[in-house]
Amino acid sequence: MAVISFRNVTKTFPNGKTAVKDLSLEIRHGEFLVLTGPQGSGKVTLLRMIAGMEPISTGELWINGEKVENANPRKRNMGMVFRHYTLYPGMTVHENLAFPMRQRGLSEKEIREAVDRTVAVFRLEGLLACYPRELTDIQKQYVAAARAYVHKPEAFLLVDVLGGLEPDMRRQARRRMKEIYNALDTTLIYVTEDPKEVMELGARTAVMRRGQLVQEGPVRELLERPRNLFVAQFMNSPRFALSEVRIVKGQTAVEAIGDGFSVDVPPEWVARLEQNGYIGHRVLMGYQTGEPAEDEDGTTERPLPDSRFYFFDRTTENTIL
Repeated sequence: MAVISFRNVTKTFPNGKTAVKDLSLEIRHGEFLVLTGPQGSGKVTLLRMIAGMEPISTGELWINGEKVENANPRKRNMGMVFRHYTLYPGMTVHENLAFPMRQRGLSEKEIREAVDRTVAVFRLEGLLACYPRELTDIQKQYVAAARAYVHKPEAFLLVDVLGGLEPDMRRQARRRMKEIYNALDTTLIYVTEDPKEVMELGARTAVMRRGQLVQEGPVRELLERPRNLFVAQFMNSPRFALSEVRIVKGQTAVEAIGDGFSVDVPPEWVARLEQNGYIGHRVLMGYQTGEPAEDEDGTTERPLPDSRFYFFDRTTENTIL
């Protein structure tokens, strides 16, 4: 199991595009970490640097206490699986699993033991004689993952491997993935752009945007205490609305008054708003919505009665409460 440490790492490609900017992140021994964020935020580049497929530009990358920026990818012992799996069509499942072990020069006994161990973890016993064309999409993805794991990598790197599956299959595969992780005995890093998948996996999560790490922590923390508007908006997608409201203090309560709606501010928030000078001023309010509600001026999205909501500074977009 690997301990992985990014220390002020930047990755700039020859064309001048910077994919990762001054990123620092610690991935613990045996941890299940989810990397999320919109497309192009640097998630896959981060995994490719761990695997040794991309050199870093500046900063330091440490794996198991060793600085490895220039280490040979083979010596890093990583297993990486992409969404678009590649299996050898002319080989059975068993042969697909054994092939990378033969390339490493292992004995037939070692290959047999490694394949048997991996087959048990991924539950492939009934598929060993099948060819890829005879498998379902989800079975092909399990076989691709098993092939990447058969040599017992220090870390298992998965890039949106469930993204091509139908919704029902994805839900089934998420549950299975958590079971597999518990049996793997390795560090697992999973990339996804789907906030629903993030919440269902329930692992420590790092949110990226434009090559930068915006926030990391347990899923509940990202939902309840997002660092800024971007994190709140991303984690609450797709039913998330943003309105400008005025914080008004009445005789008995403090309200956030928007266009066609108002909500009571929780009493425990009032002191913070007063201390920071927001009473009587406008802020951004983000909230969960249901179906759009029709009014005479058109379609307006309003907060649900039990909606989680947030206040953000209009200038910085940082979270107030």
